[in-house]
Amino acid sequence: MERMPLRAGPEREKSYQEALAETLEISPEHIRELVSMFKTYCAQENLALDDENKTIKYIRRFLKERKPAYKELFKDTLLGQSGCFPASLRACLLAGAYNVETHLARSTRPLSTLHVLLMRADGSPFELTNFEKHEPVQMTLGQIRAYARFAQPVLATVDDLRHRHSPSEQAIAVRAGIMPPDPTA
Repeated sequence: MERMPLRAGPEREKSYQEALAETLEISPEHIRELVSMFKTYCAQENLALDDENKTIKYIRRFLKERKPAYKELFKDTLLGQSGCFPASLRACLLAGAYNVETHLARSTRPLSTLHVLLMRADGSPFELTNFEKHEPVQMTLGQIRAYARFAQPVLATVDDLRHRHSPSEQAIAVRAGIMPPDPTA
């Protein structure tokens, strides 16, 4: 009697964040490094991630306060770029690492069609003002791929030209200890 090979069982469905990382070809090592930076930040600040709202709040705070560090580390990748799309992407990937289901959304308002923000997986807002202002809808992976290929490079170039070493970015880097103070200031 011939033996049938054992099956490994049902494959689990990919999370939104895993599909997002795969779609945008984001290195798993980069995601692990970003998560490690956030874990270190939470430990240093004694932050308890005991509910979704607090987790998102602390992720946003981390992304603001540690911007120079991760921008330098990921400078040649989408994770190191400026703008609402990379910021929402970083927040979404970190949230997924802590089992907070989020999605990227785009604005439906005519003057804000390129704005990308974070929303709950069920479509409800994290920040009501963003939803009233932008009337967002969830982005499909195809829309995200197109945004990353076409809109983000243009927006990153414009942002780079506008903000080359802005005083606020320099001040953040100096406070974080990543950059020495300007001796001429």
